[in-house]
Amino acid sequence: MMDVLVLMSCFNGEAYLVEQIESILAQQGVSVRLLVRDDGSTDATAEILQDYQDKGFLEWYQGDNLKSAQSFMDLLQTASGAHYYAFADQDDVWYPHKLQAAVTCLSGCNDQPTLYFSHKRVVDRELKPLGIEDEAVNGLELGTSLLKCRVSGCTMVFNDALLRQLQTYRPYRISMHDSWVLKVASAIGTVVEDKGLFMDYRQHERNVVGSRKSAFDVFKIRVRSLFSRSKDSIRTSMAQQLMEGYGSKMSAYDQQYCQAFAEIRSSFKARLRLVFSSYLKPHNRKETLAIKVLVLLGWM
Repeated sequence: MMDVLVLMSCFNGEAYLVEQIESILAQQGVSVRLLVRDDGSTDATAEILQDYQDKGFLEWYQGDNLKSAQSFMDLLQTASGAHYYAFADQDDVWYPHKLQAAVTCLSGCNDQPTLYFSHKRVVDRELKPLGIEDEAVNGLELGTSLLKCRVSGCTMVFNDALLRQLQTYRPYRISMHDSWVLKVASAIGTVVEDKGLFMDYRQHERNVVGSRKSAFDVFKIRVRSLFSRSKDSIRTSMAQQLMEGYGSKMSAYDQQYCQAFAEIRSSFKARLRLVFSSYLKPHNRKETLAIKVLVLLGWM
């Protein structure tokens, strides 16, 4: 039976933490271990975790408040000793065969760094479906993941070969941990999509990152994003870090264009190279022209 180490970051998660832990411990067809990092909670999260640890069901440690992305990156550096690894949020509910489905898909990957992800059912705080479809993922190439991550970390499972690569370089500036892991896997390994639904993704007022947005909310976000692009360099920064950590392991094609992406803000020549190539592939093809305009302006 394959061993899966589940990595969970918590922050003031007492409301739903027990339900999530129980759903992880109830996974079938795999041997599960749970490692939790508490990101400086001030509620009863620590007491809940200690009780589970005392019973031998998990291991946990507490650290400074790093926020979600860097808290998960700290867990990645701490993790070891398993065949596979998975991320978990503190407030979802996993179906019993979530990890088994992932391990089955990953079983033939051998020593190739491989990332698996599935889809999720979006629910409210009472686990009632919200009727919101999971975001479509229309491309797993690096030229797509550099633009946007539509893969949720809570659905990710990856093998030890990818973990070892992730541990060789710790990024200093990222948007979220799942976005970074997807980029690394796209750059030097393989990404596998499972369209099955294996968990309830709970939306509530305390979510750090969520999916529950009205059409008007989406419109406001897009307008705000457009006007903030000129100052938001997170995408090019992450591309530069990819080159620093993994450039020598990329294909020549990805090396060339990832470096050009990293230089968007400083080199008009790099911008032209990307605009006149087909390297950048948005999830929505209708966005291709808009992306090329943003690249030409250097707003990436």
